[in-house]
Amino acid sequence: KAKQAAEQALRKAEKTKQLEERKAAEAIAKAEKAKAIQIVEDEKLEPAIQIEISKVRSYLGRRVRIFGWVHNVRGQGSGLMFFELRDGTGVPLVLQCVLAGNLGKCYEASTIHREAAVCVFGTLVACERAPGGVELQADFWKLIGPSDGEIENRINKETSVDQLSDQRHLVLRQPESIYIFRLRSLLIQCFREHFFA
Repeated sequence: KAKQAAEQALRKAEKTKQLEERKAAEAIAKAEKAKAIQIVEDEKLEPAIQIEISKVRSYLGRRVRIFGWVHNVRGQGSGLMFFELRDGTGVPLVLQCVLAGNLGKCYEASTIHREAAVCVFGTLVACERAPGGVELQADFWKLIGPSDGEIENRINKETSVDQLSDQRHLVLRQPESIYIFRLRSLLIQCFREHFFA
């Protein structure tokens, strides 16, 4: 029985190794295919207006350009990606950006992580499912500055207070911290207006 168990364990380890090798080869092939996809801005479209996320409701139906950090990335199926973009001005803090077709298949899209700096061009449309009720249907985007893939491991729900203190520059970008600072700023402003007016 011990010999059979050992043989079975060896077969299982070999199958696992083959599966991992196949997945790695598929990932390399997918990355090479993605590198071949080049996205360019369509010059026939109307010029984009640069705005902040806080002003998106005023520009519904118009083509805009928004700079910001990727707050969250979600992929659905082949070539459909969602970015939640944040620039520090909006309430809610994020704008959902939809990248369809080659925009979601390119190499930059397949390797993007949270906190990457991007510039997204597209048309703003009302959408009930999007945070804030507005989403950006992207027609072009570019990666301004990539972020480290290890960011997911540095800050998560189980991160200790010591690690959060070491990564304070990243913690301050989270919505909870931003709302606390805005509230603190408002309170200080009220006290100054009351006592020094």
